[in-house]
Amino acid sequence: MTDDQKFGLLEAEANHDFNMGGDKLDFATHSPENFQWREMNEAVHDFDATEMFSSFTLRWIGYEPVNRDKMEIRLYSAMLNPNRVAVAADYARLCGRVWKTELSFGTQSDTLDFGEVVAGDDSSGEMIVTRYSIFRRGDELLVIRTTFEAQSFTSYNNAIASFVGSVTFDQPLGRDPITDALVSHTIAIPDGKPLAFRLPASWEQPNGNMQGSLNNTTAQIYVDTSDPGRNLGILIVSTVAPNIDGLDAKSTGSDSYLPQKLEKASEGVAQVMFENLMPKVTVSLDMLSQGAVDDLGVVTLADKRYQFKASLKNQGKEAGVSVLLTIGAQSTVIATSSVSPYPVSLHDIGTGMHGTFVDFVVQQDITKYWQDVAATLKQ
Repeated sequence: MTDDQKFGLLEAEANHDFNMGGDKLDFATHSPENFQWREMNEAVHDFDATEMFSSFTLRWIGYEPVNRDKMEIRLYSAMLNPNRVAVAADYARLCGRVWKTELSFGTQSDTLDFGEVVAGDDSSGEMIVTRYSIFRRGDELLVIRTTFEAQSFTSYNNAIASFVGSVTFDQPLGRDPITDALVSHTIAIPDGKPLAFRLPASWEQPNGNMQGSLNNTTAQIYVDTSDPGRNLGILIVSTVAPNIDGLDAKSTGSDSYLPQKLEKASEGVAQVMFENLMPKVTVSLDMLSQGAVDDLGVVTLADKRYQFKASLKNQGKEAGVSVLLTIGAQSTVIATSSVSPYPVSLHDIGTGMHGTFVDFVVQQDITKYWQDVAATLKQ
């Protein structure tokens, strides 16, 4: 299956209405031919340990009676915990993990409001594939769980694409209580206008001043006060390239920002975060992945997102660390480093998902900043 096949979206005339228990999620779409639908309204407790939802409900099950073993669609509604909101595709990944379809075949549309994962399970001896489609509507989720035999995919490909692609909600969303509740902050940028960025209201600066300051450098650190263990934190820092060990002082051209230099710089940013959050803890970092950031490459000299596993030597614990490093005009550096529990338990996974949400929102704001700078330079 190609991505276009796995995540196909086709628009077709709606032929079925679904009452999902509330105005935000009621919708119409194109139901597959000969499908029979049963209204369920059954509470689901599979996700209780994550504390991500105040309710999760199975609303409908649909299938073709003579071929139920070939394809089935289940529709769920969920009410979100506003202190643990996630990116849409992360909810889909969570469904795959909890419902034991952990063979990942891809992820699509990493946005706040819509995301999909295709995953599989071959424990029965036959590959069963599930496409999880997530629509976030404010503080509620629509979860579409489409399960089918891998060998029958070509028979149902268009029907699945039409069902997901034709979803039309009965009511416009209006205001979004999740994004509306984000609080705006600003941080000074060397030789530039301040950066405005958003965080959930529960993310606050701890007492005390940032340590390890450099000339022409500004930094702020925040922790999630809604989490009793204070397991989530983020550093936002801006400086100029010569202040970061290994980076050159050139203001144009990306060739000077070699991968090994950027990696070393990202580790330095992470260490500054730990020096302020956990000053008495010795931390070692192992890089897990790295990659360029969509939409940033055309407006920055260099940009990378790094994922690390951090070993907290004094505590015998591990943590997940995500670093975003961007370098723009006049060798200005804007970087973030965030920390979350290493995902072992379902609760840890939920905590980390909220940390990813915060990373995503701040990354949106940094991207907009560099886009505005690029537009100004073109004038």
